Amino acid sequence: ESIDTEHAFQLGLVDTIVESGDVDSHIEGLLRRWEPRSSATRFIKSNLLPREPTNAHAMGTVMGTWMGRDKEVKTDDRRVLDVSINDGVAVLTMCDDVYQNTMTLEMTAALRNVTPLLRREARVIVLCSSLSNFHVGLNPNVARKWKNRSPFEIAADMKESYMGFVELANLGIPLIGVLNGKVYGGGLPIALWCDYRICSSDTDVHFGNLSRGMSPAGQLSRLLREYLSPQDIMETYLENSHWKADDLMRLRLVSEVMPTKDAALAQATKLAKFIRGHPSQAVRDTLHLVKLSYAAELADEESWLIAKKISDGSEPFSTSKHRSFPSGRQGRSVATKPPPDISMPNSPPFHGGTTGIIAMELYTPAYAISSDALEAQDIPAKKKQGQDAVAVWDAQEDSISMALNAVSLLLERHVTDPYKIGRLEVGTESNVDMAKSIKSYLMDLLPNDHYNVEGVDNTNACYGGTAALLNTLAWCQVTGRYGIVVAADTADMDVKDSAWRGASAVAMLVGPNPWIEIHPERMSCFKNTHDFLKPRYSDQITPVMKTKASMDYYIHALDYTLENMKAEHLIDAESFDAFVFHGGLCATFMRLIERHVVQAVNAPKAWRRNFELAREAASQMGGLYTASMYVNLLSLLSNIEASDDDVNHIGLFSYGSGSTATLLHATIHHDRAHSIDLKRIIAARETVTFDTLLKVVEKEGRSAVFQRKPGVFYRDVTDQDVARSYFQEGGRRLVGPPIDVCKTRRNLASSTPSTRDSVSLSARHRIIAGIGLVLASVYWTVAVALRSERALQTFGYGSIVLVVCLATHVAVHWAVRYNGFNVRGSSTTLAHYLLGVTSFLTYAILFAAG
Repeated sequence: ESIDTEHAFQLGLVDTIVESGDVDSHIEGLLRRWEPRSSATRFIKSNLLPREPTNAHAMGTVMGTWMGRDKEVKTDDRRVLDVSINDGVAVLTMCDDVYQNTMTLEMTAALRNVTPLLRREARVIVLCSSLSNFHVGLNPNVARKWKNRSPFEIAADMKESYMGFVELANLGIPLIGVLNGKVYGGGLPIALWCDYRICSSDTDVHFGNLSRGMSPAGQLSRLLREYLSPQDIMETYLENSHWKADDLMRLRLVSEVMPTKDAALAQATKLAKFIRGHPSQAVRDTLHLVKLSYAAELADEESWLIAKKISDGSEPFSTSKHRSFPSGRQGRSVATKPPPDISMPNSPPFHGGTTGIIAMELYTPAYAISSDALEAQDIPAKKKQGQDAVAVWDAQEDSISMALNAVSLLLERHVTDPYKIGRLEVGTESNVDMAKSIKSYLMDLLPNDHYNVEGVDNTNACYGGTAALLNTLAWCQVTGRYGIVVAADTADMDVKDSAWRGASAVAMLVGPNPWIEIHPERMSCFKNTHDFLKPRYSDQITPVMKTKASMDYYIHALDYTLENMKAEHLIDAESFDAFVFHGGLCATFMRLIERHVVQAVNAPKAWRRNFELAREAASQMGGLYTASMYVNLLSLLSNIEASDDDVNHIGLFSYGSGSTATLLHATIHHDRAHSIDLKRIIAARETVTFDTLLKVVEKEGRSAVFQRKPGVFYRDVTDQDVARSYFQEGGRRLVGPPIDVCKTRRNLASSTPSTRDSVSLSARHRIIAGIGLVLASVYWTVAVALRSERALQTFGYGSIVLVVCLATHVAVHWAVRYNGFNVRGSSTTLAHYLLGVTSFLTYAILFAAG
């Protein structure tokens, strides 16, 4: 664009206009005047004038600014910025509901108007938005209106529209940004100019210039390089990538993620008050030394390049679609798209990033008894407890075998590299050994050379699973590795209390990019109560319970955590789309808690429907102890994923008698969900009769009642040794003591209290074997002394039977358990042999005497 000399003179671009023939004499006159002041001239040339030629692109913006310096900027008087300052903390709220927080001259004017006030009174500034989006850059309608203007004018206005934010960021006052919703295009440099950024979980940051046909503005090209390499920036630009909240945490573009915009603002205000309480000059000096400085020439060049695209007909903003390119690459530090399946991502360590439950798998016994069958025996399962059915299992299954099944499903379906598992932790209240953990058995499911796996069992009534989860979440945050959490229990009951029976195991893969993101804010309630006990040597199977007191303790813990979650973290349960809680031992208990919660927090109507969905599985499975809340969560998720219900932010309340409780909140990322067909799992179970249940309880811990299912882990009930062993039906996977097991097990069995079945088995068989040996010895001594033909003949038959018995027993162990020859010298095994021989000798004595 060209201008005549008169116009240039008016603009101040030239100092003097002379005729072409007078140029030489004019220059000679200037030189004579400068000659006496040569030192000053050299100083100006060396120190004040640019050492290098000014960028031509930058000069375009400079010229436009110069040309419009006397032009009055026309702005309307609409409210675009709310300002509040309280005790040194200034909160600037962008509220341009007309142009939806886009680049406008009105916003710059508003920011400049408030600058003097900020300099006087503010020690910390919080920048946020009252709208559903933080800032979305240049308004496409404004860009279209600018199309017929000169590029100088466009460049000048483009720069002016965001200079208010640049000047705000360079006041020397700490600036905290609260991001929410969309942060697109020019909104990104505004966010990056902030010294500390907190975002809500719905934040969507989009570089966006590829689809908009734009280039960076607001010094974005340099700001991004503070966080990403040039290659990463170009990959992000060319793939038109979107960054969600967890991506922003991983890239360190934000420092905290909060569930809602209000929670993010509350956290920012708390930080601002904390900063305000410290000497301000040190903060200003640190900002001066550390913060990226404003580069005027770069900002001018960026504005000019945008102005040229608008004025030359390149038609930026010609599309409203801003989809990302599905590159299919995983593991890149700036990757923002979730992997196509929920197999373990191959991402770098994510220290400090968001964590949660990546995947879940459930195991429940293959047999159940209906509430009608229990009601027929005057056991109030339906009317009083609200159950439709409860699980039934025999001696072949226990909490260890169920944990093995759940973890094996998780590893098979969701873990591509088991060596990335660095922690495996279990929550249970029904382990069968007082010393050996269930976790130790689960190690046999991992590669046999993978030893660096931390974690043990957590026991406190129904709370152990949540204790294991919290431990593993914290561990994942610190180490950047993956963990597995298992909640496994069997609720064994006396026959009269069978309506409370139940069993299941839930295994969870924990790590980054989760399906269920567990937020750090939580509230707990711990105290000493005696409402639910399992004395070690009790004669009854059913736990010792004080049901009324237990209900009171539960409700107190629930009320306390709800109230203090709101008071301390500003998280109101009313903001949850659904509320999932520990379900106790029956569905009736859950309904009582549901009614209490609805009244306590003025719950949304949608909660009632979600309560039913969460309760659905447990009403078919019974009391689940540590797995209860997680089965309810799975029940809810499996139903809402199938129906596309809008459930995103949920509350989770875990409780264990004694008493322990924690209230958590989580965000559901539906794009990372996987399918768990609970309805199919429950429908596939076989229903048993009450007589079968009686048989199970009578033979509890001693022998099998049910037929085994292929692929399922079971306990080897034929092995009555102290150390339990497990096998996979139809497979070759074995879990238990190795072949060269400790040879001192005889001493353990005779001197150490163990479980009820092993102690009684060993003692009973020793007595029988001892009596049999004494009687047999007396008989053979007398028979041989008298040389009775019948006695000698019987002795021959007995010897043959003894050899056959020994050979058969060893063959069974060889073929079924070890798949190899093994003779083990424990007293329990010897008792088996002697019992068989003694039985034969008894008949032989009777026969000889007759």
